[in-house]
Amino acid sequence: MTTDQVKEIQAALALLIERGEVVELRVPGTSRGTCSGYFDDSQLLGDAAVDLSGQGPGVYFTINPVNPTLLARANNRVRRYVKQGECTADTDILRR
Repeated sequence: MTTDQVKEIQAALALLIERGEVVELRVPGTSRGTCSGYFDDSQLLGDAAVDLSGQGPGVYFTINPVNPTLLARANNRVRRYVKQGECTADTDILRR
């Protein structure tokens, strides 16, 4: 990925995520299963998304902010394998 592409990703994240909001980054279907992490830092979120690009069918993040207590699961980092039920649930979404 080029530097310009990384900057474009960062710019898009800055538009979509309010400063300090917590979102989940998720990559299902990797060779080890599902990767998941929680971020309140869009720079680190973008870096993680770039690092995981191509390791699964897609790299996704919750566009709706999630409960900040979920940061305790993986604070601005990605866990390389999570079990079913260890990702964001509907009840963890703060608002739409």
